Amino acid sequence: MRETPKISFKYCISLVLASIISLWLGWQLHPLFLCVGFAPVLMVEAHIENQKRGNLIFWLCCLGVTLGWNIAVTWWLAKASVVGAIVAIVLNALLMTLPLLAYRITRKILGNNYGYLTLTLYWLSFEYLHLHWQLSWSWLTLGNAFATAPYLIQWYEYTGVLGGSLWVLVANILTYLLISSQLKHNRITYTIYLALLVGVPAIASIALKAGYSPQNSLTTEVVIVQPNVDPYTQKFAEGSNFTPYPQQMQRFLAQAQPYLSANTRLLLLPETAFDEQYNEASLSQYAVFRQAQTFLKKYPHLAMITGATTSRFYGRVKPTTSARVHPKTGRYYEVFNTAVFLQEHPPSAGFYHKSKLVPGVETLPYPQVLGILGDWLIDFGGTSGSYGTQPAREVFTLLAKDKGEKKMKIAPLICFESIHGDFTRRYIHNGANALAVITNDGWWGDTDGHHRHFAYTRLRAIETRRDVVFCANTGTSGVINQFGEAIAQTDYGKKAVLKQGIKSHTKITMYARHGDYLGRLSAFMAIGLILTMLVKKITKGTTGSFT
Repeated sequence: MRETPKISFKYCISLVLASIISLWLGWQLHPLFLCVGFAPVLMVEAHIENQKRGNLIFWLCCLGVTLGWNIAVTWWLAKASVVGAIVAIVLNALLMTLPLLAYRITRKILGNNYGYLTLTLYWLSFEYLHLHWQLSWSWLTLGNAFATAPYLIQWYEYTGVLGGSLWVLVANILTYLLISSQLKHNRITYTIYLALLVGVPAIASIALKAGYSPQNSLTTEVVIVQPNVDPYTQKFAEGSNFTPYPQQMQRFLAQAQPYLSANTRLLLLPETAFDEQYNEASLSQYAVFRQAQTFLKKYPHLAMITGATTSRFYGRVKPTTSARVHPKTGRYYEVFNTAVFLQEHPPSAGFYHKSKLVPGVETLPYPQVLGILGDWLIDFGGTSGSYGTQPAREVFTLLAKDKGEKKMKIAPLICFESIHGDFTRRYIHNGANALAVITNDGWWGDTDGHHRHFAYTRLRAIETRRDVVFCANTGTSGVINQFGEAIAQTDYGKKAVLKQGIKSHTKITMYARHGDYLGRLSAFMAIGLILTMLVKKITKGTTGSFT
């Protein structure tokens, strides 16, 4: 077969840079820039279609794109750990090259008719895997970029974030076909298709919002405390200016008190506000929780959700994979990153344990395989053992002031959990009427990290049609309505309190019912195509080559 002319190094680099810049602009300026982010990659692939070592050249170009993209958008991870950031960025970039390389190989064997389809299937399958496996780092899921443009994606209540990814991928294919087409009438056709692809979903989004009517108008008053305690020097015991936790609790309550009223139903404090491995069976023995219960006596209908590090003790038989032996008692116990729910009438405490843990920091993924890395991870800021989790998505029920008042059910999400749509929608199955996110984003400083985390939570509001209250230690904190619009928001790095009413919603969206069905369907179809390709290769039904 005739080889195509060798691609020049300068041309290759220019296409790689064009792709990186477009993808970066999609996160920093407007998400529609993503519609051209992969077109340069497709141009590289077409140019080296039959070239010797074409797969290697294409893979290197893809690695350049994915590495540049990861660095440009998630560099702020280095604020918490330089080594951790390098590992996360490099591994994620390498993983991202796999669906692109698989697309090239499949297109060579099965031809263009299947080739462009496989690009969408492989990429959506990759994103689905990245949302659900233990090495999850789904920050750069393509559909996430639309978090800053909720007016374009109200249809996420039907598709979830993977619907946005599909939108971007198809737009890139049409953009590439438009650029590469030599025939005028084809260029006109692709231009029309591209305009319809962008315009129809955007118009549908506007129409969906205009026609939406909530099923329940119950409003609940919530107070959010942003204490702005430095996580490096003040928040934790190892900090140089550590403030004892009873003093921190006293300050938090004093900060909140002027904003509380007889109508306030929920007081929200951030993730790991208190970090002393409090035994859940005996909370009352700890000063911070005695302070909280004394405070709640003044407000009979008020509940509090606060982050804390807690523990549970078991017997001498290991109950879970994350349980460890206590050095003094010889009994097994677990440590949790917990949302603690407190109320005075009746006096009680509820616990939700963070269950979507940050790989390498809060949990060691696949310990049977990666256990050898445990000590190395500890040296770079990881935990000495995985935090415990729980199978159910717990919801907390707020007290009603009057007998006829319906009780609102709140879904507690802790930090990293709020960027996972399929995970979040399981709270809706348990009756959640609103979402409450507690987090500590101060590790990243005043970078794009905390802005994006708050923005990504807008997607959960749209997918589930639930209001969201978002409480961050140093910011950004805020309130998001069911359309993904921020109706109240704090500045970063300042003490702040927000008082806002949120609505109780009962609608069950298509996405809340079925989750990431686009990812599951794509994975199923991708497996079918791979089997077809292998059969064709084995039976020599193609002149394509893997080399």
